[in-house]
Amino acid sequence: MTHTLHIKIKSFDTQHLNTCQNELQSLWDRVNPDHTEDQVLAHVVCLPTQRSHITVLRSPHVDKKSREQFVFTRVHRAVSYTFGSDQAVEVFLFGLKNLECSGVELTVTLRSWDYLYDTN
Repeated sequence: MTHTLHIKIKSFDTQHLNTCQNELQSLWDRVNPDHTEDQVLAHVVCLPTQRSHITVLRSPHVDKKSREQFVFTRVHRAVSYTFGSDQAVEVFLFGLKNLECSGVELTVTLRSWDYLYDTN
């Protein structure tokens, strides 16, 4: 049975995002120090940055032309891991549960499939 773990990392600050990605890499190295065929790092993808612009009146009573503008940027990355055994997935998810990353939102998706029919 093959398992694929997709982790999507979102943050407003690139420094928090890089710190979380480094923590994930160190967790990966601790779970799989020799990088065997059992567990393979699929890839890291930098997704497009989302920007939202907000314009606010400085004073709602006196001067309507005086305005302030704010820009919120949201940075995304996607990391995919492929596992060959159930135990490796359990160890990695337990380490991910205990991972401390502040200022970051993680979305974890686990997909598993088994070939029911022989393709020979």
